[in-house]
Amino acid sequence: MDKKTESEFVVIFQGSPWEAALVDSMLKDAEIMTTVYGGLRDPYAPLYSIGGGNGTRIMILSEDYEKAKEIIDQYNKNVSSDIE
Repeated sequence: MDKKTESEFVVIFQGSPWEAALVDSMLKDAEIMTTVYGGLRDPYAPLYSIGGGNGTRIMILSEDYEKAKEIIDQYNKNVSSDIE
């Protein structure tokens, strides 16, 4: 009897809705399936923005974690170099 391994969803990014939209686009360009929670279409989005707007989360399948992590690390590096 074959035992299928089930994929788990993991949170790979959390930030403002516009940051999440950008990261989501980058991950999809790399052919990584994503699910976004807490975006602008979320009825609770105004509550997230009160606390700083970091309530938007991107989830991916666990087997895509390493590839997605590289993309997000590069994004964070580019963002931090723009600030300096």
